[in-house]
Amino acid sequence: MKKNFVAIAIVSMLLTGCSVSFEKPGEKIKPISDTTKLNNVCIYQNVSTIRSYNKAGEIIAEKLNTLNITNKLTSKDKLNDCSYTLYYDVRRAIAVPTYLSIMHVQVDDHEGYSVGTLKYSHTTEGGLIHLNSSTFTSTDTKINELLDRLFNVKLDKENN
Repeated sequence: MKKNFVAIAIVSMLLTGCSVSFEKPGEKIKPISDTTKLNNVCIYQNVSTIRSYNKAGEIIAEKLNTLNITNKLTSKDKLNDCSYTLYYDVRRAIAVPTYLSIMHVQVDDHEGYSVGTLKYSHTTEGGLIHLNSSTFTSTDTKINELLDRLFNVKLDKENN
C-alpha cells in the first residue's frame, strides 16, 4: 500500500510538471544606499491575501526602529503624510512547517522614486520549488535577514 502511494505521488508530480530543486531561491535586492536619509517612513501592506503574514508590518517597523528610522504603520489614505513609503507584500506557505513564500518590499521617496527594492520567492527561476535549510528557517528570522540586506545593515559577526 505504501509503495502504491509513493508511486502515485511521483507520477502525479511528473504529470503536473512539478519538480523540486535544491538551488537558491529567487532573490533580487536593490539595497538602500544611504539609510541615514530615511525618516518619517509610512509602512503600508500593498497586497492582502489569505496567505499574507499579518505580523510582517510589525517586524518591518521594529527593524526600522532598531535603525533609528521614524516610521508608522498606516493606511493607503495616509501615505501623503510621509517622507518615504515602504510598500510590502509578505506571504507564508500554508504547508507545515510554515515558511516565507514571497516577500516584496519597495521603498519610495515622497516624489515616488524608488530608493530600494527587495523581491524574494521560495521558488527558483522556472518555478521550481527550492528546498534547503533556508526554506525552513522561521518566517520572522528570514524576513529580518532580507531586511538587513535591503537596509544595508553590516553585521559584525566577531562581536556576536
